[in-house]
Amino acid sequence: ATEPTAPVTLNFVVNGTGSPHPGAVDPMVVLSRVIMGTSWNTGTSKYNQTALPSKKLTKRGFVASVTVLGWDDDYDFGDVNYTVSIIGSGEPRYEGLLSAPVEIVHKNDDSAGLVVMSTTNSSETSGSGGSLSIHLRSKPVNDIVLNVNTSDPTEALPDLSTLTFTTQDWNEIQSVNFTGVDDFLDDGDVQYNLTVTVDAGIVDTQTDFKYAALPAVHTPIVNYDDDTSDVTVDAASGNTTEAGGRAAIGVSLDSEPYADVTVNVLVDATMATASPEALTFTAGSWNVTQSVTLTGADTDFKDTGAHPYNVSWTVASDDSQYDAVVPPETSLFNDDDDTSVFHVSKASANTSETGQEAHFTVVLGTEPLSAVSFDILSDDRSEGAVVSQQLTFTPSDWSQPQTATVRGQDDFLDDVTKYNISVTVASGSDPKYLALPAQRVLFVNEDDDISHVNISAASSNTSEAGGKATIEIVLDTKPYDDVTVTATVDSAMAIVAPAVLTFTPSSWNVTQNVTLTGQDTDFKESGAHPYNVSW
Repeated sequence: ATEPTAPVTLNFVVNGTGSPHPGAVDPMVVLSRVIMGTSWNTGTSKYNQTALPSKKLTKRGFVASVTVLGWDDDYDFGDVNYTVSIIGSGEPRYEGLLSAPVEIVHKNDDSAGLVVMSTTNSSETSGSGGSLSIHLRSKPVNDIVLNVNTSDPTEALPDLSTLTFTTQDWNEIQSVNFTGVDDFLDDGDVQYNLTVTVDAGIVDTQTDFKYAALPAVHTPIVNYDDDTSDVTVDAASGNTTEAGGRAAIGVSLDSEPYADVTVNVLVDATMATASPEALTFTAGSWNVTQSVTLTGADTDFKDTGAHPYNVSWTVASDDSQYDAVVPPETSLFNDDDDTSVFHVSKASANTSETGQEAHFTVVLGTEPLSAVSFDILSDDRSEGAVVSQQLTFTPSDWSQPQTATVRGQDDFLDDVTKYNISVTVASGSDPKYLALPAQRVLFVNEDDDISHVNISAASSNTSEAGGKATIEIVLDTKPYDDVTVTATVDSAMAIVAPAVLTFTPSSWNVTQNVTLTGQDTDFKESGAHPYNVSW
């Protein structure tokens, strides 16, 4: 207020309440500008530097402007009142002189709170989900622990239940991932909340009372449903058959029901029977596949091919969504077991060249749509001949066996011969039978022939006077090649002519003669002389 006679140092004192650092005084520098004459109380100057806690006035006639800057402390302490006073030093008149305090309000720009942001909704499909990004709005005095909970754990679950923020990382984002839970219920899209609260048991209610008083933050999330009330009916494992062949069909529910579900099986009894005829699914067994067995019924005895039919399903339940379900019909075939076929028995016995007969039977396997005739033929008529060369079946006598007779033939050969009798569907027969291949029956024709040369006794004796005798030669069986018979006399008693006879396959049964002419061995009367003819 008066011109100093020596430099005066002004010291600034801050007195605040409610905050450890409510504000700072600026400038805190040594003023070096010199104002001469009477200008000590008129000039103004402003210096902004925050390094020293005092200001030194070196010359008279100078007025210094002091700026007070608030500090951003990141704490939420509300608005804070404080004062700034000046104490002089240096020149004796100013030493210890205290100015009136200047009242200042430190306006707060921080607010205690939780920042929670969601990235997406969740879904029951494949456990998809999203995340929450969380941080504090203002700096706490002590650690803040947050609890994270779901309002419906059957719909979603967070991967973390607690988060801790310190005075160092309070404004750094921490993430909580959440995953949709498949509840297997057809309950539609369900909204639930992920709730973030300050752990009241850990927060310091004296220093962080504003965080202690924060309400829970609820973030609404939707868990999209992937379940539908429906009945899955698998394709049949195969077709049924008229011979009682079976097929299985698996049945299951697509979602958990709110009440028992009964699935009834309906099938044309002329085609098949179902066992069981009803399936019951509960909330505990809804996803366990149950099987229905279909057993084919014999519709007729005709080869009319596979018969198509359908299996129908009805659903009954106190669960209204399942009660309205109508599963699609299941289509399959009842395969015909009456395949066009005919059966031929084996030969009843062997035939023989003596004319012995043997038999076999023919019968149809299925009822024909029209008459079926068979041609019965031998592949070697020299061994076996068919007595009746055609058999005919009609739709009225198709199941009655008919007999074919084969008679053995003598071929005059010394042999035992196998031959076949073919059974062939004759032209003009039922078309489904007409396409069937021929069948053959094996026969053996037993032989009655022996390879032997039949030589008769001589017609008489020869005589030394040139008397002649005749011997007849013939074969007993037909040869496969020429047969030569040679006659030899063991002495000079006679001459044989011809000495060589030849029989062919065509002349084997024609008798040939050998003539013996007696020779005069001596002139003595010594009686008859014996001799032999060799062959």
